[in-house]
Amino acid sequence: MISSNAITSQTSFHVKPSIFDLVAQDSMSELILPSFRKIIHYLSTKNPEKYGWVSKWADECFLGFNVIVQRFCLVQCGV
Repeated sequence: MISSNAITSQTSFHVKPSIFDLVAQDSMSELILPSFRKIIHYLSTKNPEKYGWVSKWADECFLGFNVIVQRFCLVQCGV
């Protein structure tokens, strides 16, 4: 009796994402990159001495930004 309760209490339920979650994540990824590039373009034209290097390293900066955002989302969802 005790061993059967221990087995059922240790079982974890993983909810699979729905199709709507997958579509929302895909559209978010498609929207973030162009907006990030617009922000970089604006910053590099507004103050090229300070932010000129960012336009050269835009893809790497976006990779870092994307990692931070996805890590935040994973921590918030408790995965």
